Amino acid sequence: DCLPCILGQLLSISRQATDDPWLHRKVLLDAMARIPSLELDQSPAELTLQVLRSSTKTLGKQDPLAGGRERLSRQGQAAATPLAALLAAEQNPERALHLALAWSAQANEVDAWQLPGHDARALPRFLGGSADLNSIELAIDDRNAFVKVLRTAPRLIYVLDNAGEAHIDCLVLRACRRIRADLPIT
Repeated sequence: DCLPCILGQLLSISRQATDDPWLHRKVLLDAMARIPSLELDQSPAELTLQVLRSSTKTLGKQDPLAGGRERLSRQGQAAATPLAALLAAEQNPERALHLALAWSAQANEVDAWQLPGHDARALPRFLGGSADLNSIELAIDDRNAFVKVLRTAPRLIYVLDNAGEAHIDCLVLRACRRIRADLPIT
């Protein structure tokens, strides 16, 4: 299942990097030629990275996703602006943190918007946010436990992994500061 997905991702990445169908085909043919030499016991991420690295030469771009990340970052920033206003207006710091965490969880879907079959133009609507906590569904909702731990934690280590969602994650960090202004955040 990994190989068709990798090829699909590679085609999507190639299309983001260039409009040239000949280069799309060349990237896919080069990737398919590499498949027999791949160690298939590696994780899907490791396999994808190996194939992607070889495609950068064909595409003539060190980072073929740079344009997509810049676009997602702009969209994430545009989505964060009205959400920041909603957070600032929220009087209850715990409720503000609950909202920011829910929006952050939704924003983690940002990675999927770069995959085939997802329309990144829907991202601003997706991240439009709601101040109604009942309208935000989470598969696992540990927000109350997070607030409890946050009150006594010696430090908060927050890991960011995507340009678009980073703007939403900043709202989480601001909301954490409302709970614990003295909390060291790394």
